Amino acid sequence: MSLINQMLKDLEARRQSEGPDALSPQAVNPGPRRSRWPWMLAGGLLVVGCVALGLWLGGAPQQEPCALGVAEKPVRVAQPSRPAQPVAATQIPAAGSETAMVTVAAPAAQHEQPEALPAEAVSGEAVEPLSAPTAVAVAEPPAVLTPGAPSAPAAAVVKTPETAEQQRTRQRDRVQALIQSGQLQQARQLLQKLVVQWPADKALCLQLASLLIGTQDYAAALAVVDQGVAAMPAEIDLHVLQARLLAETGQPESARQRLLALALPGLDQHSDYQLLLAVLHQRLGDYPAAMTIYRRLCERQPQRGNWWLGLAVAQQQAGQRADAQRSYQQALACSDLKAELRHYARQQLEP
Repeated sequence: MSLINQMLKDLEARRQSEGPDALSPQAVNPGPRRSRWPWMLAGGLLVVGCVALGLWLGGAPQQEPCALGVAEKPVRVAQPSRPAQPVAATQIPAAGSETAMVTVAAPAAQHEQPEALPAEAVSGEAVEPLSAPTAVAVAEPPAVLTPGAPSAPAAAVVKTPETAEQQRTRQRDRVQALIQSGQLQQARQLLQKLVVQWPADKALCLQLASLLIGTQDYAAALAVVDQGVAAMPAEIDLHVLQARLLAETGQPESARQRLLALALPGLDQHSDYQLLLAVLHQRLGDYPAAMTIYRRLCERQPQRGNWWLGLAVAQQQAGQRADAQRSYQQALACSDLKAELRHYARQQLEP
């Protein structure tokens, strides 16, 4: 409308500049006078049409130029689930991923060059699907503890229950530690409980009996061994210890009879059994029986000096002086003979 107003003002100024003489009959060609209003109306309509055309053109949406020079033909991307978009906003698969999309936008005002697309995308042909990416292991970041936040509960540790043998071994080690620290009374009480709990445990029975023997409580030790023999009648070591305790308590004959009554395999090869039986024979005056056992032991292990000494004493008691002298010399030739026994053997060899 401002353009129309300007045109009307120009017409009015022109008319005024011509003055009144311009309109007088003398200034014009004589004849019939024609009207100006049709021309003015046509000019006004022309101006209005031009203005309207300009407004229409100015308000119409401007089509942006294609980023890749292809404005009419859309790019078809190898994803059937998505419709093809114009190149100005085309989505193509990103390299290394089948799902991630990259948007190619129109060039900026600085005329930046867009990233080059594959020839298939420009020509409108279908783009081959990309191969699946190689899996890459990504290490998890360390957990960050937030102050004040409750920490996750620790995984429950399943503890394997101890077997009966493991429990006994642990208790025996505990008793041994008490004995080494001098706490004999506490060790005795613990062993008594353990023997009641496991009456068929040979190691516990021998450990308690040895502790009681060390305190010279032979009667209590004999009671413990009697229980062990009843629970484990095939154990030769318990029978030997039982006979020794009987001899210590003044019952050598009963001890010898207990040993002679045994009918267990391996007695001939059990050195402690054979040696105790020889000592009991010798104490009870049965020297021939004692010498028989001593000779058998010395033949089996001739380097045992105390066995030669036992044979020499039995021979001397039986009146075999010459044989006893030779046995004393064999005992002195053994390196394992203790000093006091070695001194006794030398005394017996003196004239």
